[in-house]
Amino acid sequence: MRNMKIDILRKFFMENCPLLRGGNVKINYLSHKPYSFSVSPVGGEETVKKYADGGCLKQLVFRLSARFPYDEEDSELVASAVFLEELSDWIKETSKKGILPEFNSHSETVGMEVLSSGEMKKAETKTALYELKARVLSYEL
Repeated sequence: MRNMKIDILRKFFMENCPLLRGGNVKINYLSHKPYSFSVSPVGGEETVKKYADGGCLKQLVFRLSARFPYDEEDSELVASAVFLEELSDWIKETSKKGILPEFNSHSETVGMEVLSSGEMKKAETKTALYELKARVLSYEL
């Protein structure tokens, strides 16, 4: 079930996020080529709260990874930082507007939020790996 949700999340970003639309977002794999993107679950899906009606609030924590060109020139570093900031803002605005991924008929997605707004994780000779951590909250019966 978790892999299915992460695939739905991947498709949601590819179809709705103007920063990733038309891009090739992989699951659990990030190419070494610049402008590669990946979405990966972080740990398992967790129950956050249980309700008396038998329903529960669950969270799926995920990581959005991106690889960008890297050198010590300010223009590349600024462009990467701007991308991460815009992606973080897009997630917040999308959630506020109620535009959220739908996982199945037994759940209702209630929010999506950024847990860490993005940072460089690893710099290599010509590219750098950046990651943003977020979560999707859903009420399930």
